[in-house]
Amino acid sequence: MTRLLLSALAIATIARADFDPTHWQFRRTISIDQPVPVASFTVDYSIYQGSRARLSDLRILRDGNETPYLVRTLSGLREERELRPALLNKAVVPGTGLEATLDLGAHPTHNRLRISTRQKNFKQRVRIETSDDGRTWAIARDDGYVFDFSQGDRQLSALTVDYPASTRRLVRLTIVGWTNADYLDSAWLTYYTSTSGVADPLASIAAAATQDSKTQSTLLAGDIGFDGLPHDRLQILVDPGFFYRTVEIETSSDAKNWAFAGQGVISRTAEREETMLYFPEQWERYVRVRILNHDNPPLHVRSVILSAYRRQVEFPAASAGQYAIYYGNPDAKQPVYDFAHTVPQDAQPVDAKLGAEQPNPQYQKPKPPETPWTDRHPVVLYVVLVAAIVTMGAAAVKFLLKLKSGK
Repeated sequence: MTRLLLSALAIATIARADFDPTHWQFRRTISIDQPVPVASFTVDYSIYQGSRARLSDLRILRDGNETPYLVRTLSGLREERELRPALLNKAVVPGTGLEATLDLGAHPTHNRLRISTRQKNFKQRVRIETSDDGRTWAIARDDGYVFDFSQGDRQLSALTVDYPASTRRLVRLTIVGWTNADYLDSAWLTYYTSTSGVADPLASIAAAATQDSKTQSTLLAGDIGFDGLPHDRLQILVDPGFFYRTVEIETSSDAKNWAFAGQGVISRTAEREETMLYFPEQWERYVRVRILNHDNPPLHVRSVILSAYRRQVEFPAASAGQYAIYYGNPDAKQPVYDFAHTVPQDAQPVDAKLGAEQPNPQYQKPKPPETPWTDRHPVVLYVVLVAAIVTMGAAAVKFLLKLKSGK
């Protein structure tokens, strides 16, 4: 039994012995003033930049022993519950637009309208009103917009409008300017809520602007400087003036092959300003923003700011003193620790002091792959090839002569 236990411990030791400091390019000290159940620090720009595996290469050590950790993303919580009200009284009001009433049949909370339409290439103002009795209506929002832009294989659309939360049973929507009731296929209401996360601006890029006359749009291309910086929102800083523009966002690792990341609207009116766009998290180096101007003059953009939810590294610090974090290994695999499942739920992480980034003195550059012997001695290969051809040719001639002589 003792032998089996020792064997199991030996196997566990070997499994954790994958950290070789010669493979990690950077290190930083972590100072712990006193023992705490959980210590933490925020992943900053230099760690993102130095990491070679999108944070999978982080390793924390104390006295040469690997310390488990987890990376917590402070994203908050989101909830979206879609409601399916009855669509009533869909009709065109002359001089106003298409009007319809949504009846929830009860009093659930709702704060977002979504429509479905087969119309293309439009931008229409939307008014939303609420009521309990169908006679007295209150305006929930009067400056919403829905839009679609379609050209070739490109399509941008935003068919939702948010408004203050309401529990009233009836919602009346008016799409200003639409003159045909068939333009509206259907409509839904949603209750959308989120608890506040913590986001940090991580990069500001002075994007070079070019004008695309074919699509009547402004293209802003920016270079973060490296792959591996997360970003899930983008703020466009625009010079003074009122505007309402559709925006498309793309990302790329090589500035040649672009992938769609998200779309939305930036605007500035007398009542409000919205210049932040949200999209699924990206990690690529290059960002391209297309602002659709239609028949309006191009906006003067000062800069583009990329942000993401804060990431916090948490680890057990049962003793005070110096720890170290290593990163910068492109071949490192994501570690799996029990700590992520055993950390006390009520533990309040204590801030640790993170030192400045330093080159790891033990780091050794990977040796370039050895060139095949044949590539290093091409003359020998050619000599052998010629000799083989001559030998085969001589054998073929000898065989033909033998056939000719009949022997």
